Amino acid sequence: PRTVDLFTTEVALDKLKETLSHLGWLCNAVPTVSGIASLEDLIARFTLMRPNPAVVPRSFLRLLVYSDLKVLGQHDISDWVKESMVAFKLPAQVLGAPEVEAFIRSVGKLTWRHCHTLCHNIGRQRRRVVKSVDDWSDMQATAEHIDTLVFRVETEEGPMLHSPSGAYFGTWVLDQILSKMVQWLQMGFHLRLYQWSEYSMMFWYLDYFHGIRQTVQTYYTYRTSEEFELAKQAHLEAQRKEQAAAAGKGKKKDKGKDQKPLTELRPEPPTLHDLD
Repeated sequence: PRTVDLFTTEVALDKLKETLSHLGWLCNAVPTVSGIASLEDLIARFTLMRPNPAVVPRSFLRLLVYSDLKVLGQHDISDWVKESMVAFKLPAQVLGAPEVEAFIRSVGKLTWRHCHTLCHNIGRQRRRVVKSVDDWSDMQATAEHIDTLVFRVETEEGPMLHSPSGAYFGTWVLDQILSKMVQWLQMGFHLRLYQWSEYSMMFWYLDYFHGIRQTVQTYYTYRTSEEFELAKQAHLEAQRKEQAAAAGKGKKKDKGKDQKPLTELRPEPPTLHDLD
């Protein structure tokens, strides 16, 4: 066991002032939390405070994050998960489906565990975030199954997935996974784990993950934008011209047989397997 250092009275009073200062900061900051993103941001800022918060303020925050089966003792974690999905442009009308409700409850448990992990000191955080990423990776398979249940439509070309907003549960989970992978890399900088020669590689990885997140987020933004509507009209007009030309020449070949559906005009958003 480590030896216990006995503080002088002056040092002990300074430590007590630091602890009270951190507790006071939490009391002022917690009422401003309004969602999952703001909660994770608050915990991250608290963890990186200088001087580092002692075990008492961190334990206080860990107990405060989830008490009486509520986030911060007041909010239902499932409601915050739904708000995050709506902000991601997932159609609000599908969030009430029974299979989606069960999925949201499972995601809420993972979200709470991740926030609980962030309440530890940064060294323990980095070790536990790896487990959090693995759990979220398993959840992506469930999210893709939910997509097939709620967004599956039958077309002339066969069954396909179609979301009115262009956003899917699988892409939302992928965005969550990527944000946690970025957190894990950034913790290495705070802990000074990387050699100077490794910095360029670490920055390359950060740029790569941020680039994938941008691709995922701009995909559904494009699908709901005026640009997509113009592309849709141009595609339909091209289809009509081709069909008219075929009819004029007396061809009986089906022009639409090998034609890709509209949803395939844009490449599908990447999945976690694309990161390998």
